[in-house]
Amino acid sequence: MAFVVGQGGKNSVLASAAKKWKDFKSTLTRHYILPYTNDRDKLSQPPETYKFIEKAQWDAFVASRLSKDFESVHSQHAQIREKLEYDHRLSRKGYARLEDQLEETMPGVEIDRSTLWKRARQDKHGNIPDPKVAEKAKLIDELQKQVSEGKVSVYGSNDVLTMALGLEHPGRVRGVGSGISPRQYFNLPKPQREDEEKEEEKKGEEKEEEKQEEKEKEDEEKHDDKVIEVGDYSNMEAPSSLKTLCRYLETTLVPEEKILQFTIDKKVFGRECDTFLLPEDITQFAGMEEIGATVVAVYMRYLHDVLKQANMCSMVGTILRRFYK
Repeated sequence: MAFVVGQGGKNSVLASAAKKWKDFKSTLTRHYILPYTNDRDKLSQPPETYKFIEKAQWDAFVASRLSKDFESVHSQHAQIREKLEYDHRLSRKGYARLEDQLEETMPGVEIDRSTLWKRARQDKHGNIPDPKVAEKAKLIDELQKQVSEGKVSVYGSNDVLTMALGLEHPGRVRGVGSGISPRQYFNLPKPQREDEEKEEEKKGEEKEEEKQEEKEKEDEEKHDDKVIEVGDYSNMEAPSSLKTLCRYLETTLVPEEKILQFTIDKKVFGRECDTFLLPEDITQFAGMEEIGATVVAVYMRYLHDVLKQANMCSMVGTILRRFYK
């Protein structure tokens, strides 16, 4: 059989397959090898449950699990597992299926990761046998109540579960399952390298200097043999971001005969492409005049970036492409 994996899903699919393969080998080891280390006759044939395992494969697997190297690794993992404070009781269900189950039984209720974490540690009767886990679950209930009453604010990674359990381990997110990074779940910005930060700071200083130098320039500037009316945007009623854009047009783009280049991701319109904003495009936009297709394309690229941060591209991406066509 073959399966068509969506773009960007290859890594998660392979990671899922690798985990299932690891879990299967662990099941064979715990149930069909380690209990019979002193009875080699019972290890001579593959388990009846898994008839697809060939004898040569089984013999090699048994030999690897009875080796000194595996014994050392198994002992280390056992010690690590003993240190787990809040072990879950999900077995093979996983957080994703638990969330689906809760959405069916709790319609209209937002299922956050603190609720998932707590439910994953309850038995089939809804009780939490482990006293340490029960104490944390009680704290989660109290924090959730305070959030609903407006007494406690949550933001980004500083949510109820973090308040109850402490900071996340690097690269992991509790209560959501494997394959989800903190940057994906909390929509964190990509960290900049120190040299990039310095470069951005330098560019900001240069722009401020340019603005000061260009304050006394005329309201009309030439560009490609055409006169572009820049106008005085300092007193107009408009958002500060639009005023900043107009000032950048006035002090930098027009005097230096520059244009703005944008690379539009393949996922926006079905193919990757570059587009360019001319000063005329910006003046039309700022003056509430009829805008061209380029402005629309750049705005749709911006919408795509916003949707990407919110993990919503799969919901509206096709609509955007059809609209553009």
